[in-house]
Amino acid sequence: MTSHEYRFARQDVVRLAGGPLLVVALFAAALQGLAWLGWLPRPWPALDMDRVVLLHQAEASRSGAVADLVLVGDSSCLMNVDAVRLGERLGIEVLNLGTLSYVDVETHGRLLATFAATHPGEPGAAVLLLHPHRLRLRPGDRYHTEVLQSHLEGRDPLAAFTEAGRLGRWLGLESWRERVLSRVLPWPLQGAYRVRYGFTHDLWRHLEANRGSAVDPNRYEAGKAPGGAEYRLAPGLEAESRAFRRLVPENTVLWAGVTPVPADEVSVAPGSAARPTADGDRTGLGGVGKALLDGWSEWLRPVEPLAGLPFALPSDWFASSTHLNAAGRERYTDLLAEELRGRLGKRQARSLHHESGESVAAE
Repeated sequence: MTSHEYRFARQDVVRLAGGPLLVVALFAAALQGLAWLGWLPRPWPALDMDRVVLLHQAEASRSGAVADLVLVGDSSCLMNVDAVRLGERLGIEVLNLGTLSYVDVETHGRLLATFAATHPGEPGAAVLLLHPHRLRLRPGDRYHTEVLQSHLEGRDPLAAFTEAGRLGRWLGLESWRERVLSRVLPWPLQGAYRVRYGFTHDLWRHLEANRGSAVDPNRYEAGKAPGGAEYRLAPGLEAESRAFRRLVPENTVLWAGVTPVPADEVSVAPGSAARPTADGDRTGLGGVGKALLDGWSEWLRPVEPLAGLPFALPSDWFASSTHLNAAGRERYTDLLAEELRGRLGKRQARSLHHESGESVAAE
């Protein structure tokens, strides 16, 4: 039995819905037009931790900050190396442009190339650091790479990844959030990062003050991570690595290294030869790490592999399976400084010898 029946004429629907739809359409058209005319601020979608990291490193790559040594790589590069401390240990200026494991290796090269284009003659050396988990996996999607590349190019990121994103872009809502609101309103971070840093603007200031380095505030629980990881090189990594190498400036010496894993994870990995001591595995990479670095280095030639870095470190040095905690980061930074110090000395000696030869020939 029907209790109510409603009948609408076409003009009734237009009269009821037309007003709100017209307002929405005018708002979307106005935002699209302002963006097209260049009257809105350029895209700045720093609305969460991942995008703050990506945008900050993109900006740092083309800022006025000088650097003798530039670090690039995944989040283990971002979190495991203190750029300020490393620079103090080596007596040079160091800039950390590490991003996330979701970003493909070629795009790390674009950051380095952007820095070199902004700073002619720099950097003299670059270090590419990736975690073993990143070496065996390709990025799952293009979203983070697209965010970074679009910011370098000064355009709005593509929103074709979800239906909601496409609708928001068409309505102009994404442009409003990414060009205006993200600059005005700080957005809260999640979990332990909110306790450590607070808001997106606070994280940006931390990265700025620490030359691109950050600290993972989480706490690693030994024994809970899945053991027996298969450490290998992903087939798709070869094309990414070769593309990265082509982007390295000609006057920049490239070093590559594999960042460490917790001892309780690597100890059960098949064929592992890494057995860390209380101060870390000072004997080098061990069987697994050496095989990874040797194979990867073939795709990065010419490159100097950092074979003296530890493949495994004590588990209480870690904040997660891929990131060191604050104390572990200090120790690993010192190990990296020790590994680079001799190489920098040899490089400077070769440079002085080369300059001396040129001046004699000129005379």
